[in-house]
Amino acid sequence: MKKVLMILSNGFNPDPRVYKEAKSLVDIGFKVSIICWDRECNLKIRENIDGIEVYRVRTGKVISGNVKSMLCNIFKFHKKVFNLAKTVQFDAVHAHDFDTVRVGNKLKKKFKVPLIYDIHDLYESYLRNNKFLKIIIRNLDIFYCKKADLIIIVNDSFKMRPQIKGRKTVLLMNTPLLRGNVFSKNTKEGIFYAGGLQESRKMDFVFEANKELNQRVTIAGDGPLLEEYMKEYDSNLNTFLGRIPAKDVEEKTKNCKLIIAPYDPFYLNNRLASPNKLFEAMKYGKPSLVSEGTVMGDIVKKERCGETFRYGDIEDFIEKCNLIEKNYDFYALNAYSAFKNKYSWDFMINNLFKEYGVLLNIDI
Repeated sequence: MKKVLMILSNGFNPDPRVYKEAKSLVDIGFKVSIICWDRECNLKIRENIDGIEVYRVRTGKVISGNVKSMLCNIFKFHKKVFNLAKTVQFDAVHAHDFDTVRVGNKLKKKFKVPLIYDIHDLYESYLRNNKFLKIIIRNLDIFYCKKADLIIIVNDSFKMRPQIKGRKTVLLMNTPLLRGNVFSKNTKEGIFYAGGLQESRKMDFVFEANKELNQRVTIAGDGPLLEEYMKEYDSNLNTFLGRIPAKDVEEKTKNCKLIIAPYDPFYLNNRLASPNKLFEAMKYGKPSLVSEGTVMGDIVKKERCGETFRYGDIEDFIEKCNLIEKNYDFYALNAYSAFKNKYSWDFMINNLFKEYGVLLNIDI
């Protein structure tokens, strides 16, 4: 039985993408251990979740979203991971994102095992206003990408980033399981958005457009703009749910008319994003309306499972909503077909199995 050690900088409560990767490996006979960071100091120190051994380390309470608090504790976290890893057997180390790859590389050198670097996000993209720190992070990322034996990317656009270009990569999009896949004709939730309500995803124009569209709009998520939107736009048409569990997001996706993703393409992370919500919409045969100039916009155009709109343009948003309404069955059937044939997790995970087999010299 081959053993994999994953490192994660959140508390694995559980992290949906990491859970799917770990559980998929367990299901084919791997032993998977995860050392993760309990920043809130409120989770079990050790537990087994569906066959995944979870070890949590603490460095004191870390203030969410506070860069200083994060920086003060990240090296303590790395030290605790390194020391705890000495007590865990593993044949490969799998580091999730930039904030774990440093200690992952140390473990690679210490124990002479391959390093898998799983890039969910490009951390440099969060630092639009700090060019100095952005350059430092990019250069460090280039260094660690060179050290990795395999880099996991969430969409093909990552291949062209300076730190990844020319490296050994495997594509693993964050898509839902095929289980429960059904073509749903229920549209009671209307236009549905799930995600953060923040500066990089401002959606005032959506509510202004809806004054003409006169559609039910359901918003699931929180963030700095939630209170402002509730005060300005709460009505019989617009419903604000706040943050809801992932299973409820999926249920509302199943019962909506279409999903929207109003991501401002000015932000690099928005341009590169291919969020799970897009593929959940496909799973249930729901069209998508997303910002143009983004990776998810390219996917929507390629699969003809919805439309793209110019971010912030009220008239274009209205026009594209009406176009989807007019050709609804066409977009819905394309979405459903694309998910079943290309984008389910069951399809995607085979890419990772193949590369793990090569790295560890085993047949999978």
